[in-house]
Amino acid sequence: MSPLFAFALNLAAFFLAHSALASNRLKDALRRHAPRLAAAYRLVYNALFLAWSGVLVWQYRALPKHALVDWPLWVRAPGLLLVLAGLWIMRTAFRNYDWGEFVGTRYLQTGGRPVHSSLQIEGWNRCVRHPLYLGTLMLIWGMVWLSPNDALLTFALVTSLYLPLGIWSEERKLVAEFGDAYRRYKAEVPMIWPHIQCVKKLLGYAT
Repeated sequence: MSPLFAFALNLAAFFLAHSALASNRLKDALRRHAPRLAAAYRLVYNALFLAWSGVLVWQYRALPKHALVDWPLWVRAPGLLLVLAGLWIMRTAFRNYDWGEFVGTRYLQTGGRPVHSSLQIEGWNRCVRHPLYLGTLMLIWGMVWLSPNDALLTFALVTSLYLPLGIWSEERKLVAEFGDAYRRYKAEVPMIWPHIQCVKKLLGYAT
């Protein structure tokens, strides 16, 4: 098995496990049968995937990287803009997240039960349901544009192929948690690609 193929398999397994272990069914079972573990589950979950991410980074760094095209610097330059825009969207979108919830410490207080009682639709979430995924796509494909090599392209392709499954899994949980409120939001707001007019309004260029 080639190192690049092994990396792709490991990355795919990472993403699939990330969705499978975040399922409501698993968390509900833990709350019923192991409430203490349920309260700490998010912390353990994050620790596991942080360690797994470290393995993937090590595996990626060890890969031989073969250039796919030899573009001049001026052709690659827009890739940097895409990377910066993706990072900015992700940074801005994170302001709507409760860091205690994201890390898992808030679940220690709630016994593993959901933290929010209402749907959060401020900031970038007004224009797109999954701004972090939008920022991620811009970031990784901007990196491919900047440095088009086989390892980066593999990473971008596997990540992009996973995102529809990740979104489907995440939205099932959101519908279960927020019901009709999320169904209405889903009907009104695009999944990944926002409407230009909404982005202009968000940035203050339209009223």
